[in-house]
Amino acid sequence: MRNGWAACWRSAALAAVLVLVGLAPRADAATITLRDGSTISGEVVSLSNGVYTIRSATLGTVTVRQDDVRSLTEQPSAPRAAQLDSVREHIAADPAAMDAITALAADPDIQAILNDPDLLAALRDGNLEALLSNPKVARLAADPRMQSITNRIAGGLATGAGAPPP
Repeated sequence: MRNGWAACWRSAALAAVLVLVGLAPRADAATITLRDGSTISGEVVSLSNGVYTIRSATLGTVTVRQDDVRSLTEQPSAPRAAQLDSVREHIAADPAAMDAITALAADPDIQAILNDPDLLAALRDGNLEALLSNPKVARLAADPRMQSITNRIAGGLATGAGAPPP
């Protein structure tokens, strides 16, 4: 049972990160290095459906597929930790979201992702850059079940409500 709770906690923590990543406007200063070695400097406005929207002073607003990103180095804003705490509290207060996260954590494919030592270290350390550049996180973010969870949570946060109704 201990492993089940650990997987659920990791899923909830990752859901909180994915919700935070998807909140717009983020507008964090970032340097995005693409797989071909080129870089884009600007503000990350959003990450939605595996596509970053970036506002660059030199290029204007551009979109980049997450699969094309080798690394993302950002200067997170100070309120990020407070936002993450708020998202975690919202998840904990939403029984339906917790049930969905628990069900997702039981999936063997999800367990394999959540047992990745690099991912665990990034979650533990709150290393957003490492999480955003991890291809396993990208696959998890693209999972329709995780998208449903993050959309539910983000919707509740956007309305300023407490936990959404079941």
